[in-house]
Amino acid sequence: MHPDDQITALKQAIAQQFGWLDRDRTRLEKQLRAATHRIAVLGAENRALKLRVALLLVTLVVTIAVLAGCDRRSDRNNGYKPPPLGGLLDRMPHRGL
Repeated sequence: MHPDDQITALKQAIAQQFGWLDRDRTRLEKQLRAATHRIAVLGAENRALKLRVALLLVTLVVTIAVLAGCDRRSDRNNGYKPPPLGGLLDRMPHRGL
């Protein structure tokens, strides 16, 4: 084999190897982009889920507060008086409510 032919064959082998590497790099870049997109989507879903849970907790707290307020109002309407607070507040003069 002539040295020029060996050099040409070596160049072709190197080019072929770089071709494989380039295709692998392209494939890996596509996979990386897809994985990055999936991570972004999961992050958005996670934020949406956290928001839903927060809204549910706020709704629960407001509902409990409203129900507790309704109970107190009905007690007042029925003539219920809460027990005295004790201490300094009981000794302070108050105006008739």
